[in-house]
Amino acid sequence: MADLIKQFKSFDRHSDMSKLRQAKAIAEENNCFIVERGGYDNKEYILYRRVDFAPNQRIGMRRTVAALLTMVNKACVTE
Repeated sequence: MADLIKQFKSFDRHSDMSKLRQAKAIAEENNCFIVERGGYDNKEYILYRRVDFAPNQRIGMRRTVAALLTMVNKACVTE
């Protein structure tokens, strides 16, 4: 249990930019991509899955980078 708490705290220490880079890398490895929309104050991150012979499939939208990283992990890694 202490190990999990230590990992979670170290995960929180990463900057938003490094979390975003990590989320984009995970998405690219799993045939997905992330679109950033909005201005500086109200940015939205949308996760899409690439589809060869149809329009790209929208998986979901999040407003924070931490929530985006969690969604990418659930959508891509657990396939």
